[in-house]
Amino acid sequence: MKKRFRHVLFYTLFRPLFRIGIWIRYRYWGKKYRNKDVKGPYLILGNHTMNADPFMLALSFREPIYFVASDMIFTIPVLSKIISYLVQPISKSKYKADTDTVKNMIRVSKSGGSIGIFPEGNRTFSGKPMTIPFSTAKLVKLLKLPVLFYRIEGGYLTSPRWSKKYRRGKVRGYVHQTWTYEDYKDLSIDEIYNHIVSGLGVNDFDMQKINPRPFKGKDKAEYIERAFFISPVTKKLGTIYSEGDYVYDTSSALKLKYNHYGLLENLGGTQYFERTTDWYNFQSKVVEEVIHSSDDKVLSVDVVSLYELKGRKKKLLGETSLSLYKDHFSYTMNNETIIWKYDDIYPAVQYSNTFICYNKTNEHTIFFTGNERFCALKYVMFAKAYQKVVLNYDSEL
Repeated sequence: MKKRFRHVLFYTLFRPLFRIGIWIRYRYWGKKYRNKDVKGPYLILGNHTMNADPFMLALSFREPIYFVASDMIFTIPVLSKIISYLVQPISKSKYKADTDTVKNMIRVSKSGGSIGIFPEGNRTFSGKPMTIPFSTAKLVKLLKLPVLFYRIEGGYLTSPRWSKKYRRGKVRGYVHQTWTYEDYKDLSIDEIYNHIVSGLGVNDFDMQKINPRPFKGKDKAEYIERAFFISPVTKKLGTIYSEGDYVYDTSSALKLKYNHYGLLENLGGTQYFERTTDWYNFQSKVVEEVIHSSDDKVLSVDVVSLYELKGRKKKLLGETSLSLYKDHFSYTMNNETIIWKYDDIYPAVQYSNTFICYNKTNEHTIFFTGNERFCALKYVMFAKAYQKVVLNYDSEL
């Protein structure tokens, strides 16, 4: 895998069209990167807010960027071949370790290509960055490239991951900091990691405090239950539901309105959180409380479609009942209940409502896709919280 003429040609020809299209769609402006003192190729790290993030980041640079992308895009017939030919993304599994990814990044950098990574691996669900794997710091040390920290501001408020609709606001992108190899070569892995977390620590709500901007749209709260599944009043699971601009709770009198500034207004007079970042933090704590408890009852049940993933091919196995417990999940197939314990899995959320999981014991990968309101995040949050609290390790994914 190496930098090719067709990638340069495609990027040069279509960059003006991308710039216009992204401005019309998202009101995005990307500041051009110019630094004569630091030559590429670069390792560009960005915060992940929208599906269009790679296009936005790329518009700040004159040369094509080789992005690390989820291997799920390679399962799309025809389109995946076109994408591979034109931009050749570097495939990375979201749900298990992949040494080939690192090898391909090394090949690209040695051939003069710059690499783009969104280390979180997941778009933010709340407005603040998701957990960045510690392995990102090891990668920086290994590649020895100049590191550019790219910040996208306003992306979450324009397109929350849990929503299907866009809001009209302003999105900005720029290189926040440049880090040469000389700057970090003598630092420890811990110091590099802390610097990465700080450099990518974009929180749209902090931006709103300084310079409030409206992000206008319709049905702004619709499908918020894809990400927020715990009541801030009763701490019950699966009682949150949305309609239009409003959020309700079947277990309490909670009623919230999602306004143009991305804030939740309290109309029900109950306990609530104005910012989704605070609600997300609360939700994480409740998940850990459940894991610490002695109750082993089923927490929720969803009817979903079950798929098996082999290589780059997916196979529909049928409809199943997916059950969540504090230390495992289970599903039924051919009248048999199959249990996957959190000790054995690498879980991830794909898109907005797909739960994908790799079992390191039997080396099988499956994923579950539900309806538009299915919350895949709760399965991942419970699995990772259990791994952290009980097994005492943090997932590298």
